[in-house]
Amino acid sequence: MDLLELGFTKEEILDRAVETFLRGIRKDMGRDFVDEIESRFEADVKQQIDASIAKVGCEYFNKPVDDYVRSFKFTATDRWGTPTAEPISLTEYFAQRVESFLKDDVDDEGRTAKQCQQQGRSFYNRGSRLVAEIDKRLRHYLENTAKNMLESAMTQVAGGLDAALKSSLQTVLEKLQMNTKLVEKR
Repeated sequence: MDLLELGFTKEEILDRAVETFLRGIRKDMGRDFVDEIESRFEADVKQQIDASIAKVGCEYFNKPVDDYVRSFKFTATDRWGTPTAEPISLTEYFAQRVESFLKDDVDDEGRTAKQCQQQGRSFYNRGSRLVAEIDKRLRHYLENTAKNMLESAMTQVAGGLDAALKSSLQTVLEKLQMNTKLVEKR
């Protein structure tokens, strides 16, 4: 006679088989082992569910939003709403802004001529923002390296002077001891 014919569903049969299997392992291997198996199984199932949800989310949510953002175009206008330029996409706009930002001429503090004028400061052109930033970071690196090298050299010189002074004092002490022994013998 088949178990399905007795009125058991596939899920009930599977549940009973798993429970019987786990009961046997608990008996042979101990409760901690079974708990470890269950926690790993749960973690694996959770990871698979999360991956499935992420896949579905990418297919049904991210792609349409991404397509919309990529195809969306806007036009710069004056204060009356009259278009002043050709329509461009967000990607093109951001690329133009980044390029402009990096190519803007700046002073030592990273301010543009317009910003200096607004703040009532004089403007000394240090080149593009990118060049100025590279110069600033390179200068900082070189200053720190030179400082560390100087400190190291000073430490070594001081250590060498200390050793030389100790050696000289030791020699003087030895000579004094020899002279005092000679005076005592007379």
